[in-house]
Amino acid sequence: MTPPTAYTSRMVSTAQAQASALIEDPSGSEAADLLSWFLPDLLERPAVGTSCCATTAEALIASELSLVPGIVDLAIDASTGWISIRIDPTATTATDVAEALNDVGYGPDRSVRSGDVTPRR
Repeated sequence: MTPPTAYTSRMVSTAQAQASALIEDPSGSEAADLLSWFLPDLLERPAVGTSCCATTAEALIASELSLVPGIVDLAIDASTGWISIRIDPTATTATDVAEALNDVGYGPDRSVRSGDVTPRR
């Protein structure tokens, strides 16, 4: 495994850091696009499942995105509902990533821009 990058260090929990280890950049490519999206359901459903089988939304999202080729790095902030994803544009598209997020029930609201949402306290 490669050591965490400065970008990955923005992760806010151990579970997120462990989940981010699932996603590495095997090419070592520096050319990447940054996607930054608001996931409204992340605020509403920070955990998924029952008490005996619950998982964090961050772990579920990271696990799903680990299956998408071309994901270079990601950071999830459940307290604000924002996700930032670096992708290799030669291997995947923003549409592919959005579809993967929709598949697990955490689709992005791309109409919301940074600063439009007040973090919950």
